[in-house]
Amino acid sequence: MAERLASAGRAVLSAAAPALVCATGGETALALTRALGIAGLELLGAPGPGLALGEMIGLGASGPRRSGLRLLTKAGGFGPPELFVTLLRGTPR
Repeated sequence: MAERLASAGRAVLSAAAPALVCATGGETALALTRALGIAGLELLGAPGPGLALGEMIGLGASGPRRSGLRLLTKAGGFGPPELFVTLLRGTPR
């Protein structure tokens, strides 16, 4: 399932230029980074409990390079169902 979601995510990202990608669950986030060819993440912080924010690092011809695309991950079984909507609105959790 994670690989299917990652494949769909890659297709969407090839047609869009978001500033932020959100993923729920570690397996899904890992599958997405692999599908995108991401070599690593530079951790930027934790916007809340169970959340991690990082910038995706890709591999260029001359080595690792920042992609400019940020990834927000949430532990799969953690937090209320509306957490991403709440974060998007900037309202308190």
